[in-house]
Amino acid sequence: MVKKHFENNDVVPKISFIGYDNLAKNQDPFAGMKFDYIISLGLSSQPNKELIVKELKKMLANNGALLEDSKIGNTHPQKFACHMLIDGNFVTEAGNFLDDK
Repeated sequence: MVKKHFENNDVVPKISFIGYDNLAKNQDPFAGMKFDYIISLGLSSQPNKELIVKELKKMLANNGALLEDSKIGNTHPQKFACHMLIDGNFVTEAGNFLDDK
């Protein structure tokens, strides 16, 4: 999965967080939207998904980024579109957030 350090503040990467089930089925819940990275947090199988989402929103907000709950799909409501506006953040598939300032 993506582990990238954004060194140029002028670059605004768009990161989409989607459930693992959609990746496995090769579906695109963000059809028509252009994203630089796709990250699966496997939220549907995570017993602590509410905590993961809360921590992710907090980390991004603390660093000037925005996480929007896009509520795409009926069977998997935990899908998120993230427009990351900052550099220096690392997000891993397991839901570990590094460099949380």
